Amino acid sequence: MIDITQDIQSLTSFKRNTNSLVKRIRKTRRPLVLTLKGKAEVVVLDATLYQRMAERWSAVQGIKRGLAQANKGLGRDVDDVFDELEAEAPARG
Repeated sequence: MIDITQDIQSLTSFKRNTNSLVKRIRKTRRPLVLTLKGKAEVVVLDATLYQRMAERWSAVQGIKRGLAQANKGLGRDVDDVFDELEAEAPARG
């Protein structure tokens, strides 16, 4: 979550204090909003946080595609899929 009292900086301030602001981003794990002429322009965030957000975004997009396909009647019955997977699996025993 962004703390508006600390996590919004001008681009000029970021340029002047890059090292300390990057250290703060790493420590707090909160994104930093950079402004240009008083308007939010860029968000800088920790690479780990970015990776987690990208993975969640990808999952959400996959769910949306699946729901759209299901609404169009393009999906398959889950029981049929599991039956097919069990038939393809090597016998255990």
